Amino acid sequence: MNARDNQILVDAWNKETNAAEGIIQDAIKRSQDHAYELGLERGKLNLNKTQLVLEKAIVAIDAMMMGTGTKLEQINGVEEVYDEIKKLYEELSC
Repeated sequence: MNARDNQILVDAWNKETNAAEGIIQDAIKRSQDHAYELGLERGKLNLNKTQLVLEKAIVAIDAMMMGTGTKLEQINGVEEVYDEIKKLYEELSC
């Protein structure tokens, strides 16, 4: 193969290789962006779940400290929120 034909072949190879690499890099970036978006959304949902459980815990602890309701109601309130905290912990620990 003469030098000119060889250079044309090399130039075409480089052009096609660069184009393919660009397509692959764009696909990887889109996949990473999508994964980040899913993780961010999941994080927001987990934060909301945590906030709700903490609000329930505060209410149960306040009721116990202020003596609202019977002793049994106070204990049941704390036990219920304790179970919710355990469940949330197990869910978020996976």
